[in-house]
Amino acid sequence: MDTPNHLALSLYLKIVIILRERTRFSNCTKELRKFHLK
Repeated sequence: MDTPNHLALSLYLKIVIILRERTRFSNCTKELRKFHLK
């Protein structure tokens, strides 16, 4: 059984993972732009 606290924690973890992936993705696009500019 899931307590509201557990649900909030899992949601928080999902958000953290998504944000981490998005920052990694933006860093990749920045690197690609640098590569294209050369």
